[in-house]
This record gives sequence, structure tokens and C-alpha cells, in this order.
Amino acid sequence: MPHRAVGQKRPRKVGAPALRLIEKPATRTGRVPLSEVEDIVRRMLETQLRSPWFDTEEAARYLRKEPSTLKVWRSKKQGPRFHVVNRQHIRYHVDDLDAFVRGGAKNLPDGSPLHDKSMT
Repeated sequence: MPHRAVGQKRPRKVGAPALRLIEKPATRTGRVPLSEVEDIVRRMLETQLRSPWFDTEEAARYLRKEPSTLKVWRSKKQGPRFHVVNRQHIRYHVDDLDAFVRGGAKNLPDGSPLHDKSMT
């Protein structure tokens, strides 16, 4: 092994920092674990293949909540917008669920939705 002169730095390995970044778990803000990205993509693909209208169980699964949580929110006039179809079926539109997650689009105090969407 050749000797280095005083003050001369050791040669740096190329690619080593990149390998360390890959091996580190995603703990810093802004870094998302691969498993979470896969889960998000899977949920988005599922919503694209089906109707944008969810029943309570599907909406709860989409929000990662229990169906009873959505029922409690409805009774307290909280939570995402919901639509009553034929006076008996509760439906949630995927856009309303996404808006709720982002922090907006809730029901009015009387429980009525802020706007109606056509059931297409």
C-alpha cells in the first residue's frame, strides 16, 4: 500500500454514499418506504377499475378506517361528504374521500353535502 503525503486525503470510493441511501430506512421527512408507495398505487389502480362510488365498507377500507367510524362521523355530521341514494343507500364518491383526506370538503352542519354529483 503506497504512503500518502501529510495532509493528503484518502481517495474516496465512488458509489458508496448511494448504497448507504438505499440501505437506510425511510425515516426522514419526504422519504416514503417502497411498501407504502406500492400500497398507494394498488389502491389507486383499484379505484380506476371500478365505479368511483363506494359504499360504507369500501369507503372505510379506502380511508383505512372501520365502517363504524364512518357511521359515527355521519351521525355527528362530520367526516367526508356522503350521498343518500333512494333514501336508503349511503354512497361516498372517491373525489370526496380524497378531498376529506386533504383536509377539505366536509358535510354542512345539517348533514347535507355541499354539492351533488351525478351518479355516473
